Amino acid sequence: MTAGGTDVSEALAQIAAAIPDRSDLFEKWRTEIADDQIYGLPTGTSAAIQNALLHAASLGLLDAETAEGLAADLNCKPLANRPDISKFDPRDDAFWSLPMAVAWIMSRDWKKVAQQKSDYRAAREDWYCESNVGLPKGGRLNGYIIAASWQIRNLRPAAIDRLLLGDSFDTAQSDHRASAMTAIEAKRALWGALQEQRLIASGRQDDARKPIPAFLWQDLLPFQDGIDSLE
Repeated sequence: MTAGGTDVSEALAQIAAAIPDRSDLFEKWRTEIADDQIYGLPTGTSAAIQNALLHAASLGLLDAETAEGLAADLNCKPLANRPDISKFDPRDDAFWSLPMAVAWIMSRDWKKVAQQKSDYRAAREDWYCESNVGLPKGGRLNGYIIAASWQIRNLRPAAIDRLLLGDSFDTAQSDHRASAMTAIEAKRALWGALQEQRLIASGRQDDARKPIPAFLWQDLLPFQDGIDSLE
């Protein structure tokens, strides 16, 4: 059987050869991949190869970079979905969320704004690594200990607090551009514009969109992406 021109059995052998670990976790991976094929999961398409790569990464047998490299070598699409940012262009949107507005003030870059959109973040996937993950084996809860389990997840919902955390990371790494406005500065500028009614905000209450009076911005704090939007 083939997947994108690559024989599935040959692909699995190539994946196995790339795994340096020959511990019980490797045997677990081989057994479970074989069971997947026996019990009807795709074996004649690239899905079989992708499943094998994702499972090996989750067991810590491959890191994210190696898994993605093997996917490309084996004629599979990328394992983590990276959607075309141009399909999420926010410039004609009627409403922007607070994180979108802060991203614009920080960067004046519509692509940075698009990265804060809910639909983009629901479509975009990234690799995450969890350390010391335990799996059951032989009746023991933590019979297997995975030092580094790589898994793909969607981005978390946009939030101003996450942009502020980015400030902290940039400061710690000395990586913040001198010409860029920080998230703290951008949030302060946004709140000032809302308080002075240079921007008008609305929010949902009782299933209806209502304007937020300017004086309330003295005390309002952002809560969650999609709750407060700029109009």
